[in-house]
Amino acid sequence: MIDKEEIARRFGQSAVSYDSSAIAQRRAVDMLVEHLAPCIKSGASVFEVGCGTGILTASVIRTFKPHIYIANDISGDMLAQLRLSASDNMLSTLQGDAEAIEWPSQQNVVVSASAVQWFDSPLSFVGKSALSIADGGVVGLATYGPETFCELQQLGVSGLHYPRIDEWKNEIASNGLRLLSSEVETVKLHYKSALAMMQDLQRAGVTASEQKMSASQMRNLLR
Repeated sequence: MIDKEEIARRFGQSAVSYDSSAIAQRRAVDMLVEHLAPCIKSGASVFEVGCGTGILTASVIRTFKPHIYIANDISGDMLAQLRLSASDNMLSTLQGDAEAIEWPSQQNVVVSASAVQWFDSPLSFVGKSALSIADGGVVGLATYGPETFCELQQLGVSGLHYPRIDEWKNEIASNGLRLLSSEVETVKLHYKSALAMMQDLQRAGVTASEQKMSASQMRNLLR
């Protein structure tokens, strides 16, 4: 089980620094919005799961001009940061663990980027989305695959559970949804040192996995 309180604390600590370090997350948002473009009409109602500081939020509002936008996150500090940067009257926030809380119903669109990997059961996002959308609604998801942080995995550091693309497709079909489009892309980031990489991950709050590195694993990584 993932320690949700620890996740909220880590992301709360990184609320101010998150945007400057969220390179892969921004790429995920760009890909998601590109895939959503043919599917979403202006004036829609949108529910976002795990909005963070609002990188996806801002992009969806700017691109699709929704009538209502509900942004959820487990971290109150993240939502506070979002409210500081957002001036849109249609935007409201909903704090809580998305796996545990009730989602708003009859939504035209449910979206999430770089968030559901923190679920105890990431695939449950599909079923909850199917219950949340109205007839003809659209679900958009950007998340990460099994090779995420493969360098750390090679050192024996276990991280989060990342379902394979075929698992996502099976879950979509079993919940009566139709897959409109999908894409898998490998994003490689380069750092001057392993320490610089770890510091960057910490600034983005993404180091709250269930297993902490031992001293020997950290030495191996730095070497």
